[in-house]
Amino acid sequence: MRKGSKDAACVLCTLLVISESLLWVMCVQVAETLQQVIWTDQVIAMVQYENIETEEKE
Repeated sequence: MRKGSKDAACVLCTLLVISESLLWVMCVQVAETLQQVIWTDQVIAMVQYENIETEEKE
């Protein structure tokens, strides 16, 4: 009986560790995606700003 509960505890611990690492990976991916989106927005804004400047010069 004890061995069974010990195995169950091991399985629970393993599941916790796996779910924590999966959560961490997901958080990292979300953060990277957000960074890329923000960076892309900044580049677009810069390009638009430069286009406005060149249009004004002409």
